[in-house]
Amino acid sequence: MVFLIQNTQNRDGAAVQAKLDELIRALEPAKNKFIGIEKRTIEEVHELRQETVEEVKLLGELVAEVQLERDELEREQARSPIPQP
Repeated sequence: MVFLIQNTQNRDGAAVQAKLDELIRALEPAKNKFIGIEKRTIEEVHELRQETVEEVKLLGELVAEVQLERDELEREQARSPIPQP
């Protein structure tokens, strides 16, 4: 009975993983390096995770810069006598 349950769970897990891999392939900005991540060593997974954390930090900094520029533009437009559409 335990073998049957494990077999079903493994099959379900493999199906979910295949679906996730297909989504990664289908999305243009997605990174294909995550396809098959479940087959990598724990060290490789940690490296990928660290790379992702660093990318998220950089993206956060870029978003903050863009927001500052946007706020400055809005302040300039508020001071401008010309009505904005």
